[in-house]
Amino acid sequence: MDLTGSLQHRAGEAIGAEAIGAKADGLITMSICAQHIGEDELSLRLVRDARRLAHRAGHQTVELRSYYNLGLQLFDSGRLAEAAEVFREGEQRAEEVGLGWSGYAIDLRVVHVLTMYQLGEWDRAEAAARIAGRAVSATVG
Repeated sequence: MDLTGSLQHRAGEAIGAEAIGAKADGLITMSICAQHIGEDELSLRLVRDARRLAHRAGHQTVELRSYYNLGLQLFDSGRLAEAAEVFREGEQRAEEVGLGWSGYAIDLRVVHVLTMYQLGEWDRAEAAARIAGRAVSATVG
């Protein structure tokens, strides 16, 4: 394959990955709409599908958005233990991909602490808050 063909092939792959990321983002929005009309199981399926697509396409921000929204949907349905686990996984994923300071990573930390508090897991809530606090630079505080 010549240089032009190689560049065209790589451009096609990049466009394909962008399209998958856009689809994943759209699925998250659709899952929120489904939740608002009471279709909770459909909502959860859509956001889980979005997380898999975003991960596969390498769209970390969309992937973190999916963790955040999946956790919130579980929280809203009273499935607090599951929500806490999703928030923890999302925090971990954010650190793995170098996005620990992104908006979704910070939001994941906050809702994780709140979820642990709601569960009555005081020590774990305090520990999660300490971890979140260490993630915040002294210049912010």
